[in-house]
Amino acid sequence: MDVIRHAFWQIPNHVELLNQAVRDENARVRLTAVVAATWLDNAEGAKIAVEAFKLPVDRWIGPVLHYALIYTLKDDVEGLKAAGQLNLEGNQAAADYFSGKLKIGQPVAEAGTNSKPARKLTAAEEKAFKLGREIYFRDAHCATCHQADGKGIQNIYPPLAKSNWLEDDERLTKILLKGLWGPITVNGQHFDPTKGVPPMMGFGGLLNDEEAAAVLSYVRLSFGNNGKLVSPATVKKVREATKDRVNFYMTDELLKEHPLKAAPPAKAKKGAK
Repeated sequence: MDVIRHAFWQIPNHVELLNQAVRDENARVRLTAVVAATWLDNAEGAKIAVEAFKLPVDRWIGPVLHYALIYTLKDDVEGLKAAGQLNLEGNQAAADYFSGKLKIGQPVAEAGTNSKPARKLTAAEEKAFKLGREIYFRDAHCATCHQADGKGIQNIYPPLAKSNWLEDDERLTKILLKGLWGPITVNGQHFDPTKGVPPMMGFGGLLNDEEAAAVLSYVRLSFGNNGKLVSPATVKKVREATKDRVNFYMTDELLKEHPLKAAPPAKAKKGAK
């Protein structure tokens, strides 16, 4: 399922495979099929997710399915409804869910996270913050790896909280649009692909300029960060400049283009000579 999720456009029969998986007797297979369907982000993905209701929706699948349908696939579901193509025949659980009779879970818990803005926001910042927050917590987007508190997972996913990688607009935008691969040190923590650290996938095909700018701005204003907004114009500029690129950025390559700022010198202790 992970192969389909990350490279579905290269697999001609990916819809057929996901439809098979979402009907599998193994709940874990069905769960990964729903997650992969969100990456399609189209009507076919919505149909696959709805198909998951035909088998038991457990406490693991429930929140993921609910989150997919109210966020990532919401527009696709609405499109199917409007076109009269949302087929719920023989799928009573799905019919009950869409009518509000069936509750299957809630989105990723955000309570208790340090995602409140570090300062009082202007109207423009508040708008970007709210949109960015919604995108950050979408299924299979930012919170999945970097976690709800922005601290990542030690030795696997780098932190965003007070990250020294956030200050350059273009570097940050390139990472979001195209992804990143290679050994990386963030806030003194080293993350090494040879020890199981996966690449960060690019989200250029999933987010428009406004959405990409908003989620980057949200990160810059959350988790103890106190940065400035990234503008949609910046995202548009970077997207155009990198439109022919199909691979991840490598960390050493990206740092040649956009070096990290040198750490400020340590303050001398009082009394030192």
